[in-house]
Amino acid sequence: IKKLLHLTENSYSRVEVTHMERVLLEILEFKVNLPSPQVFLLRYTRASFRSDDSEFLKTHLPHPSHPCQPPSLLAAAAVLSSSLLYSLSVNSSSPPPTTIWTSTLVHYTKYNLMFITPTSLQMVEQVLNATLATCKYTGAMVKYKSLSQHQRLALSKHLHKDVLRRAIQVLELWGQ
Repeated sequence: IKKLLHLTENSYSRVEVTHMERVLLEILEFKVNLPSPQVFLLRYTRASFRSDDSEFLKTHLPHPSHPCQPPSLLAAAAVLSSSLLYSLSVNSSSPPPTTIWTSTLVHYTKYNLMFITPTSLQMVEQVLNATLATCKYTGAMVKYKSLSQHQRLALSKHLHKDVLRRAIQVLELWGQ
């Protein structure tokens, strides 16, 4: 808007320009939507060098219970969670943070590890809670245990309870 105001030699105020913008959107019946984490996931997955790994691509954990978080943060936390879970499922030791949240990811996401760790921790905790018998919301687990289009994702090695618990410990350690 600033550039438009400059180009019109400040013939209009910022309020007038935004009002006209809304009028045009209504006339054109243009629907403006907020971006979802999905918009950012492809880019961040490429930055994590995992875009060809089909198992990794199925594991992203963005969750709709984070409505106040920017979609880019949710996507970054999902990539961090997925990378960590995937690593912990194949390695007995905890990985160094820089092997999971690389400088390439920091560059492309603009988020450092300390900033996204709390959101990532919440995501992993929610997945672990969904696996417990006391959880009253079991629909997602039933859905992702099915063989249909989800290929029993919830039963994957990297989503076992022990891996989820280890991931929570690692994220808590990284968040200190």
